[in-house]
Amino acid sequence: MKNASVYPLKMSQPLGGALACLGINKTIPIHHGSQGCTSFSVAMLTRHFREIVPIQTTALSEIATIVGDDINLHEAIKNVISSRNPEMVVILSTGVSETRGDDVKGGLKRFRVKYKDYDNIPILFVSTPDFKGSLEDGFIATINEIIENIPEKKDKIKGQVNVILSPFLTAGDIDEIREIIESFGLKPIILPDLSETMSGVIDHFITIPEGGTTLEDIKNMGASEFSIAVGFGARAAVKILYEKFGIPFYAFDSLMKIEDVDRFFQTLSLNTGKSIPKKYIKQRKQLVDLMLDTHFYYINKSISIALEPSHIFNIYAFIKDNLGINIETVVSPSKSDILQNIGAEQIIVGDLEDLKNNISKSLIIFSNSHAYHMAKENHCHLIRIGIPVFEEFGHFLKTYVSYKGAINILSQVASIFFEHDEEDSYEPSPQSHQFL
Repeated sequence: MKNASVYPLKMSQPLGGALACLGINKTIPIHHGSQGCTSFSVAMLTRHFREIVPIQTTALSEIATIVGDDINLHEAIKNVISSRNPEMVVILSTGVSETRGDDVKGGLKRFRVKYKDYDNIPILFVSTPDFKGSLEDGFIATINEIIENIPEKKDKIKGQVNVILSPFLTAGDIDEIREIIESFGLKPIILPDLSETMSGVIDHFITIPEGGTTLEDIKNMGASEFSIAVGFGARAAVKILYEKFGIPFYAFDSLMKIEDVDRFFQTLSLNTGKSIPKKYIKQRKQLVDLMLDTHFYYINKSISIALEPSHIFNIYAFIKDNLGINIETVVSPSKSDILQNIGAEQIIVGDLEDLKNNISKSLIIFSNSHAYHMAKENHCHLIRIGIPVFEEFGHFLKTYVSYKGAINILSQVASIFFEHDEEDSYEPSPQSHQFL
């Protein structure tokens, strides 16, 4: 294992935890650490979304870090509640507070004793050290903590379904999933719902996330008929709902691979007794036709992927299993069980330097904007995807799931392969031609 990350691929756990909170209405994430930790997350997410990103910090100074008391934590929570009127507060640890060994849970108990007026506001703590794991780990840990503590036991609500998302879903993806589920007459509770908070629909200054999943919706998740997990990272949350409330669940590690999308529609159809809408049958036919039109260009082609684990598998399952394109190298910033289900020539837990040094025949790299120089040096096309994407406007509004998302990805991949073959076959004449 390398002693340093040369070209970092990894986003931190606190950033992932904050991302999860941004999709929940009036929920404010507080980084328990130095101001620099929070500034990094705010800068990264602001560049990606180009929206206001409300994240707070306990602003631990050198003295506060050494002394180690509750003052900064309590003051940050009290100030946030009094000034922003949140419905929920989520404390996310950082490397500073984790290394010091802060008893944050004990600090929250002491806060409850000291400030009785705030008893009606849920305050959760999530351990998200940025010296291990990655964005996906922090995102998953935050969603799991919310699911463990907020949903309540209630009578079943007919037609209500829980939809737990992994961090790779765009606003376009979330809207597509919502539209599909609603077309079967169901009411989805989507957690988290970044399509409302980070997609450009808010037209005024905000100091707290507005829109997205409400606290009341999360409380009602215990009354849903069934749950759906989109992406491997969401599996743990739907299992928690099953264990606590007996809610059956369906897990989709990929929602791009045709067989998995088919199963998604069949699940909704079987649970509602309704036929699949003609709109989606048409999209499937269009996807299959596009696969037929382009399959000649997949021969002897390779791609590489450098993303978060759940995102890697979502793309891999379609590219490898449906299109038959070779996967040369997969680079993940953290370990995950889903990597065992990936059949690539090389699977590396590392950074973008590992990607750079381990690709020789890939024509395409799927990764975020930080991989631009790697792709350029290796003469590859970069399909920008994941977090952050900061030089492609409107990226977060694109769709990458269901038949529609598969068509989007396939059209990009096939067009790049076609262009490569055309350039490769072109041989200019060695003779010059003179016009008389």
